Amino acid sequence: MNKSYAQAPLMLSPDAQPLKLEAGQCQDLVRQAINASAKADTDTVPSQWAVRYQLVQPYKMACYHHAGFLAFMGAAELYTGHLADAQDTLERTLMLNPVHGQALMDYAQALNAMGQPLTAYDLNQQLLQRDDLPTQVRSQLEQRQKLWSERLQRTDFQLSAAWGYDSNLNTAPDLSDLTLTDGLNTTLALDRSSQPISGQVVNLDASIKHMRLHKTGIRYWQAGFYTRTGIDDQMSASNLRHDHQQLDLLYKSVTTAPQMKATSQTNQHLAWGIAAKQFWYNRSSLYQSLELQLETRQPLASQCHTDLELQFSRQHYPQDHRQDAMEYRVQPSIQCLLTPRLQLYTQAGIAFNKALSQREGRDRWLADLLVSLQYIEGARLWSLTTRHSNTWDQQGYSPVLDSNNPREVSNTQFSGQVRQKITSRLDAELSLQRSIQQSNIELFDYNATRINLGIDWRF
Repeated sequence: MNKSYAQAPLMLSPDAQPLKLEAGQCQDLVRQAINASAKADTDTVPSQWAVRYQLVQPYKMACYHHAGFLAFMGAAELYTGHLADAQDTLERTLMLNPVHGQALMDYAQALNAMGQPLTAYDLNQQLLQRDDLPTQVRSQLEQRQKLWSERLQRTDFQLSAAWGYDSNLNTAPDLSDLTLTDGLNTTLALDRSSQPISGQVVNLDASIKHMRLHKTGIRYWQAGFYTRTGIDDQMSASNLRHDHQQLDLLYKSVTTAPQMKATSQTNQHLAWGIAAKQFWYNRSSLYQSLELQLETRQPLASQCHTDLELQFSRQHYPQDHRQDAMEYRVQPSIQCLLTPRLQLYTQAGIAFNKALSQREGRDRWLADLLVSLQYIEGARLWSLTTRHSNTWDQQGYSPVLDSNNPREVSNTQFSGQVRQKITSRLDAELSLQRSIQQSNIELFDYNATRINLGIDWRF
């Protein structure tokens, strides 16, 4: 004979409670708590949730493996004001069942209440793209989305620090001498600074991003400053020093297409942006660029979307104006959620780099392909990435290098990374990268292996 909570407040006494209940028992606990709250002497929703919280809370750890129970427990914690507990419980629910609809709805509410409105807004938007929502639930989500969007903005800061080792800091060829094709087979000895320099490095990165949501989309700007410094004693010599900094600035405006019907899964958008870059090497300004970006996004399937980006950039080299150029790039990409924990990202690109002066090789064509896999394992993120790129000069590079044939360069990179969440704002990261570059002009050949261990702090 089944017992209800009205007859017996607890299915099992806390003293006799096992360490782990069966799934059916956890489900019965939820059902009995709902029945008991309905029969309790309360006429308000908050009071009913208070009754449910009191009844199921003692069984939280015994049912920590059951997504349905934890979704109910998280809702009880949320609606009784236990916000931090609700966030943890709902995160555990979504680890067990990443597509649990009610848990996703309550998790968005908990995030908003805990001071993460942008994340909550994004999650609510994802929920609206589902085609299995009842009409009443969709209406509630749309009202919530409208309310959140009217006042939503956020500023994020991030600091990163890492120690690393690089087998080829200066991306130099593994050569001690270079033979010229000048008809005399002249051989030039390469000095130490023109050969691979290996050593330890310290990487520091600071960034700020400000986002503001509008009725038609989102606008944001961001700035980042990155520095990489060789710290080995040998690098104290001026000709072996390795010290570079990079400043990146970006403004972007994204306009999201309106939903045309209730069951639409459309997440298409249009965007434009302006980006600027400044690069210093050994305290000298080496490279500057200003770029216009145009982007469109279209749904490809229920768990996939495709982006198409056009980039127009003006490139300037303060120390050698002959290298100045205009670059025109087309860059399509596809992102798919293969499973609730596995994501695939693929990006291709083709570009024409127009020389603005008499640089070696004149105009260039460039092409690249990137494939990345990411796997979420609880609080840990694994990623594998490979990237291949090619550059083709349209004219001879130099009469004394490969008999003035046009330069061709291919570069292949393999990298692996694991990121471990320590707290909600602090991550530890370990990465390993292998880079191989080959060219018909051996001066541009190089190999490099890089390893980095660091932390990221967000606030």
